[in-house]
Amino acid sequence: MSNWDSAIKETVESLTAPFDSHDIIRELARRNQCDYVKALSAITTDTPFHQFHTQLGHQIKSVCEQLGFMGEDSRSPDIFGQQSKCKKWIRSE
Repeated sequence: MSNWDSAIKETVESLTAPFDSHDIIRELARRNQCDYVKALSAITTDTPFHQFHTQLGHQIKSVCEQLGFMGEDSRSPDIFGQQSKCKKWIRSE
C-alpha cells in the first residue's frame, strides 16, 4: 500500500457516507498539505492538478472498493469549483 493509499484509507474512514472523490481529495489536501504540494510540483505538465487528481481518483477507487464502498457516477465541484465527473461512494449492503 502506497503512502497515498494509507492517507486515502484514513481519510475515507473519517468521512460520513455518502461522499464523493472530490470530498476525499479536498480532505487529503487539507490533511497532507506538504505531501500534496510536493506531488503537484513534481508534475511538469500544464495541468498538474488534473493529472494528480486523476491518479488519486484511481487510488481512491481501489481503496474505497477494498473498504466495501460502491461507486456511482456523479458530478460535483472540483478543487477549483468547476462541476466535473467523479464517483459518489456509498456503503455496500
